[in-house]
Amino acid sequence: KRRIASFIIVFLCLFLYGNTLENGYSMDDEYVMTNNTLVQKGLKGIPKIFRSPYVQQKNETHSYRPITLTTFAIEYEVFGAKPKISHIISIALYMITCLVLFKLLQRLFRDYHWSLAAITTFFFLVLPVHSEVVNNIKCRDELLCFIFALLSLIQFVRYADTKKIFAIVLGVLFIVLSLLSKPSSMTYLAIIPLTLWFFTDLKLKSMLLVTGGIAVGFILVRFGASSVPIAETSEGREALYYENPFFEENPGFIGRIPMAFYTIGYYLKLMVYPAVLICYYGYNHVPIVGWESPLVWASMILILSAVAWALYKIKTKAIWVYGILYFVIAISMFSNLVRPAVGIIAERFVYLPSLGFCILIGYIVFKLSNKSKEAGKFEGKYKVGVVVSLLLVFALSAVKVTFRNTEWKNTESILLSDVKKAPESAKLNALLGIALYNNAQKERRPQQKGKLLNSSFYYFNKSVEVYPNYATSWNNMAAIYINGERNFEEAEKCYRQAVEIDSEYTEALFGIGYCLELKNQNDEAISYFEKVLKYDPGFSKASEHINKIRAKKD
Repeated sequence: KRRIASFIIVFLCLFLYGNTLENGYSMDDEYVMTNNTLVQKGLKGIPKIFRSPYVQQKNETHSYRPITLTTFAIEYEVFGAKPKISHIISIALYMITCLVLFKLLQRLFRDYHWSLAAITTFFFLVLPVHSEVVNNIKCRDELLCFIFALLSLIQFVRYADTKKIFAIVLGVLFIVLSLLSKPSSMTYLAIIPLTLWFFTDLKLKSMLLVTGGIAVGFILVRFGASSVPIAETSEGREALYYENPFFEENPGFIGRIPMAFYTIGYYLKLMVYPAVLICYYGYNHVPIVGWESPLVWASMILILSAVAWALYKIKTKAIWVYGILYFVIAISMFSNLVRPAVGIIAERFVYLPSLGFCILIGYIVFKLSNKSKEAGKFEGKYKVGVVVSLLLVFALSAVKVTFRNTEWKNTESILLSDVKKAPESAKLNALLGIALYNNAQKERRPQQKGKLLNSSFYYFNKSVEVYPNYATSWNNMAAIYINGERNFEEAEKCYRQAVEIDSEYTEALFGIGYCLELKNQNDEAISYFEKVLKYDPGFSKASEHINKIRAKKD
């Protein structure tokens, strides 16, 4: 029956996400495949991947995820940049995650009938909020991170059962691989000891040995990351207001508490009622709230009550207690409490924490249906009702996930779909503007190109209506004025607005110089081109225009 359950898990994964195979790349997938020079070197690029940050752009050089990029490099070496292959791998990794989770839960819940592990895995598998992780190819980092974290936990539990030191070695290896895939599993440094305390009889001395092994793994990862220039996200990634206002208006730890409760409540809502799923939330779709918000108080009462009751019952080592504590610990690093989260809310952030929620729901369903007092048995008159209920949950989830998969067809389709749900998201409007502008650049039919440019301008303008200091949108509107209407006066105004926001914005400075050059205000134009070179000596176009103007004078 357990083997049949495993086959059902495979089937359900294929059923839910099989239609993603017709999708292309979307939403930042270029960072890891089509525009990543290290990945496109294939196997030859792997040594440098381990010496380089995850993202390398002019204004962004951050994070350290060499395992994730290595898998993309291997994929590129064998298959090239083929979206279908990437989606096959994503489905396979999600399938592996669910199978590994089922195996782990069978061991953790060994005093209960195996159906408890199956029901919990089922709820995890069908959560629509996981659709981003499976659809967005760049989210392979989350998939790998969780698989390795689960494998690490399996090995540490195996050590508790067998006392074989080699299991600790494997456990440390897997947690290192997890952290090198993405640091989302950092909370496992607390979750692993918590799990061992709940589900094993490990003595204090052995627990300290495990904790020491985990600490060694963490130190190794930190040492490796520190050897890479600007490898820390918090230092290397530009913090922008429209991604999270806390980056600029940081009220401190105490001031972030109400927003933390709001954030956790928001994630609970996404798991319970995933009616509206969005690829990018951010300002101003998700408001920054304080103690005046009723939702903060409602979320705080719910969360603190649950945690207080769990801590009161912690000595019972009940599964529902573990589920609550797992969720709270895992979601803590994404709650905007420890530090602001990019985008404020993101579906991928709840991927690992959602296991705690599924454990709690799975246990409640199991206990409501199982009347047997004997461990390892499942007896109850509600078994048929449970099966029917699970089928209904699956049917509802399948409809939502299948439809969501079609929205992820490509960058333009997901943005067009989601901007309707979040019209006040500044970055979502800007991203759609960029996607439409890029499509316009490829279009050869003048009428169709004009329509795309007009639509692009509309969304850039909407983004600055939401957030007037969105410098890149002002710059992009100026580019449309130049390439579309050839309206250099309006273009210059937009460029100047961008420079007023960011005085070192080289593209906008160059744009002002170009507009001035067209008006034969050559001396002033040269001054702007020189500013460009001051901030970016490698900006060759600025040098070319300076030489061109001076040649005319001569």
